[in-house]
Amino acid sequence: MNLHQIASGLIGQVNPFIDSTIKVYSGETEDEAGKTITTYVDIAVNGQLQPLAWKDLQQLDGLNITGVEKKFYVNGNFSAISRPGRTGGDLLVIGSQVWMIRTVLELWPDWCSLGLTLQVT
Repeated sequence: MNLHQIASGLIGQVNPFIDSTIKVYSGETEDEAGKTITTYVDIAVNGQLQPLAWKDLQQLDGLNITGVEKKFYVNGNFSAISRPGRTGGDLLVIGSQVWMIRTVLELWPDWCSLGLTLQVT
């Protein structure tokens, strides 16, 4: 049962959903000069950007993550950085802001919440 989908109608009246794009890391290529170019697959999503709760802040502090932090609720499952798995580096783009997906705070079969850090672009 997708509880997020059930509750989203009411939540959306208070905190509207945002059209955004998740750029899923798909590898690297080299340009003619030998410079590494990161490649992504773009996935259009609709989610909610929210401030972090105290528990989330403690979790990010334990991971030694600092900067401008937010939480993003989205239908579907996305991953965070996993050096052993060689995955991650995924980005969330909202308008002109680019957020790095640093951690998955909640993972359910149909939705997840992502810990984000605002990137300097």
